[in-house]
Amino acid sequence: MSLADGMRRTGDIKGAVACYLEVLELLVTSFEESKGDENEDEELEKARMAARQEFLAQMHHFCEETTSPALNETYAPHRIHPQTVDDIRALCSSVLRTRSSIFGLLHPDAIASRRLLVSLLYATGRWSDAIELAEAYLTSLSGTSEEKVPGRAETKYLLGTMLRYYDESEKEEALEFIQEVYQSRTKLFGRAHEKTIYSVLDVVDLLETLGRLEEAMELQESHSKLAEEVWSEMDPQALLFNSNYAILLAKEGREDEANEILRSVTDHLAKLGNKNRRPILGAMVNRARVLVELEEADDAEKAFEVSMGLQVSAL
Repeated sequence: MSLADGMRRTGDIKGAVACYLEVLELLVTSFEESKGDENEDEELEKARMAARQEFLAQMHHFCEETTSPALNETYAPHRIHPQTVDDIRALCSSVLRTRSSIFGLLHPDAIASRRLLVSLLYATGRWSDAIELAEAYLTSLSGTSEEKVPGRAETKYLLGTMLRYYDESEKEEALEFIQEVYQSRTKLFGRAHEKTIYSVLDVVDLLETLGRLEEAMELQESHSKLAEEVWSEMDPQALLFNSNYAILLAKEGREDEANEILRSVTDHLAKLGNKNRRPILGAMVNRARVLVELEEADDAEKAFEVSMGLQVSAL
């Protein structure tokens, strides 16, 4: 472990991973041997279990520390080499198996490892593996309350985010997951919190995609009233929410109302300095989508080009 820590500090990720995997093998062997020893001193075994837990925690932290700068829902390969991601993914998987074997599937440490691996698989585009692991994880938690399993909502959100890009049956399943997340976040954070707002917009988008425009509009308008009460028109959250509302209005054929919101959003975006924030980038993409719905093809193309340039810069 000391050698791995030294390699981590000098940037030798591959060497650190190799050391950690060797320690993992020793941990599993010692655990299996201790299970068959009926004469094992109870206090000694407790101390060994605590040591195993600490070693595994250090490895988990290493995985988080190494990948977090490179992962922001989208993998940025220029920030971390793909081979390094493969090495970290292998270590994450091994830590998960070991924690699950030693402490049990529902132990908080095993849950944290599973959540990290799902996020890593999701961010690097290995969605089939991520979906399989996330579904197995959620199935194993059936019958347990949401409050007793921290992180379950995040796993549902990632699963819903992936399934929404598949066929209609998967989109329906995605809608169920994201609606659950929306309800959970509303209860936990309140209706005006940023995480809740993103959940609302995801539900609205899925309803619209599934052809349930009336339901989408009803949910959007109920929160648009809240937005007027909580945020100023210049607030990034308000710009994101209002620009999404303009898309639905345009789809409903209410072009005058959509144009009014579009002009307001465009004016406020022009006054902002730093645009490399998620809600602002989202509002800019929405603005381009409104222009598409209004059949302003040239302006829409320019708007998409600007928003894409800013997103590349942000990543």
